[in-house]
Amino acid sequence: MAASVGTPLTWRVLSPENRREYSNLIDQAFGLEAPKSYLKDFPVWDPEIVPAPHRHQVGGFHGTRLVCTASIRIANYRFSDGIITCFGLIGAVATHPNFTSKGYASEAIALVIHEGDRRNVNVFALWGSESPIYRKRMFEFGGKQLRIPLKALVLRKPSIEGFEFRSGWDAEIAIHLLARKSGLQYEDADLLWLSRHPNVEWRTLRVDGKCLAYCAWNRGIDLPNIIHELDGEPTACVALLKLLQDRYPDLEWITHPDIPARWKITGAENGIIEPLAQFRLGTLERERIDTVWFTGMDSC
Repeated sequence: MAASVGTPLTWRVLSPENRREYSNLIDQAFGLEAPKSYLKDFPVWDPEIVPAPHRHQVGGFHGTRLVCTASIRIANYRFSDGIITCFGLIGAVATHPNFTSKGYASEAIALVIHEGDRRNVNVFALWGSESPIYRKRMFEFGGKQLRIPLKALVLRKPSIEGFEFRSGWDAEIAIHLLARKSGLQYEDADLLWLSRHPNVEWRTLRVDGKCLAYCAWNRGIDLPNIIHELDGEPTACVALLKLLQDRYPDLEWITHPDIPARWKITGAENGIIEPLAQFRLGTLERERIDTVWFTGMDSC
């Protein structure tokens, strides 16, 4: 039975002890049934993965029952000119189907935004469809991403000799992620959830045991059959793309629209440019948003 309109919820910060009911709530809200699980694709929000000093999760309880939730991850973003801005990434906004249309999700979002303000977040970002809840809180679509089928790209034969093409997550990928010169800045604590994506297909290209480039695709319900990570030495990245094109031609690639030209890849004009995310700006200049790039692992 649905709760009556206006029934107030008790809001609490979630902890590892709430993991089971939290997972059940999110799966119900997103219509997922076993063996699918939201937390398999978004372990960044798994309350049991600790420490997570930059994660904040709230839950609204109707009596003893968890019926609504929202989360925020706080991280620095480094622009290519060295400017660093504090971002608040909002995700896992969910309400039990019997408790929708009562304003609970809006209240949850307000609580995580308040926490972001308290921690000096300058820009908030979230992923999802257009909604009055987000418009009311001054979120608007911004940034750009290019989505392109691999088979549409014209890729030259790899010029790298003696390379090894390896599968799976490992410490070399972690080193690359922690050493990013621009983009969302990861910390050691983030490696716990980054390494726990059971559905993600990781690949690395190595020479003499050294990882020169890495990629990943297939982050479950969010990015199936889409390459959402590709980074490293540019020549090695192009070589890795060519290997993927030959072996997995049905994959797509999402990237910043500037990357193909920078790497001298042709064929990208056949892709589609889409909004990157929804943003709620603080003092950050609006024109900077078009330079922002979130990878699939960054997005929440």
